[in-house]
Amino acid sequence: MANTLTLTPVHTVRLLFWLRCLVLVLMLIAFIAIHQLQLAFALPPLLLVFGLLCVWNLLTGWRLLKLSRWQATELEVLTHLATDTLALTAILMFSGGPVNPFVSLYLLPIAVAAAALPMRSVWAITTLCLIGYGSLMWQHHYGPMANDNHHSINFETHITGMWVNFVISALLLPALSHADGRIE
Repeated sequence: MANTLTLTPVHTVRLLFWLRCLVLVLMLIAFIAIHQLQLAFALPPLLLVFGLLCVWNLLTGWRLLKLSRWQATELEVLTHLATDTLALTAILMFSGGPVNPFVSLYLLPIAVAAAALPMRSVWAITTLCLIGYGSLMWQHHYGPMANDNHHSINFETHITGMWVNFVISALLLPALSHADGRIE
């Protein structure tokens, strides 16, 4: 029997909450690595995005506790996906822009939207992701992704990042295909 993925709004909000928890832990690990390796990332704006995502996720956790009385809506899911897309854009903007190997993470909100929302909302998230990625082409901070003249990327760092990105994607996509909002 084929798996069919149908996410209700409440399941999707719960899934996004847990995915965001994972992202926040990974960001914290990345900040420690950046500090230990003394990499030239623009930490203040990255820390600001981290802090805002923490607050957003705390509010989301509180909201999930209240969902027994109130139901989540498709608009709420769309708001979560848009917030995560904007946060991803800000993170990428200050950590390599279009050469950051994690730029393909723009596919994740599109995949979640496709599994959980009507087509008009999927197109809204897809458009936001395209605008986000496109904005990176004109406005970004290469940081350690560039050499001294800031025009070419450190290819070894890029390739390693692409591998890590693949691992994350490979592990998340099967989880999405079986998502029912529960952590087992």
